[in-house]
Amino acid sequence: MRRVLLSILLVLGACNADDSGATTISTKPDAKPRPDAGPKPDAMAQPMAAACDVANQDCTDATNKKCTLVDSGDAMSQVTSCVAPTGDKKNGETCARVSEMEAGWGHDDCASGWCSGYAVIPPEKGGIRVCRAFCHDDFACTGTERCLALTHSDPMDSKTPDGFCIPSCSFFSETDCDAGMVCAQIAMDADKATYFETCRQIGTAKAGDACNPQMGLDCEAGSMCLTNSQNKQICFPMCDKTHACADTTLECLVVFPGLPNEGGICGKNM
Repeated sequence: MRRVLLSILLVLGACNADDSGATTISTKPDAKPRPDAGPKPDAMAQPMAAACDVANQDCTDATNKKCTLVDSGDAMSQVTSCVAPTGDKKNGETCARVSEMEAGWGHDDCASGWCSGYAVIPPEKGGIRVCRAFCHDDFACTGTERCLALTHSDPMDSKTPDGFCIPSCSFFSETDCDAGMVCAQIAMDADKATYFETCRQIGTAKAGDACNPQMGLDCEAGSMCLTNSQNKQICFPMCDKTHACADTTLECLVVFPGLPNEGGICGKNM
């Protein structure tokens, strides 16, 4: 993989701090992700005493028998906790949280999964949330799904990540995403070493236009919102082995290891 002087901001939470918040990752060696600041914590989202395993659902309390992820207390990260179930929605079914703020993390009507606005058009854009199965790795997911880590996602963190399964896709595919969606979102796998592509809502900003990387939905199909080396947030054209950059002065830079067909962004190797 080429080393490029490009600072990239990945949106892992799909429009808000919904699933993991925005994480800044530099392509320079030994970089550590830094969570962006979020709103003040809500008392409702404070973790309960009992820790548990979200993938194995091993809570023993007869009342608080759902193992899920709740606000850690900083409104930016999650911890495992046993809570009382408040619904029986199955994985793949639409769901709702008690709050769209961090108070709603883990407090939803999913029977055992994570109520996520990721890889769908989210509620604040007129869409939905969907129950997703919890996981520690890709083996717990089905079909084309991959495990997206919510906790312990820093490659320097040796602890096993807690995550949830979301559909993956391939850049430029016309069949992988639902109507109004495009395969133009990058997510870090729970293995903390590779990335994968997933669907997001189609925006209107063109390649080179300013965008909001914390939202990640501004860019039109064929581009994604990243922060460049001048600390400007713009839509970068996407590319891969079979889709060259339209601007012949640019190279297809493979800055996210593991993407199918050597997917990357159009830029200049510095």
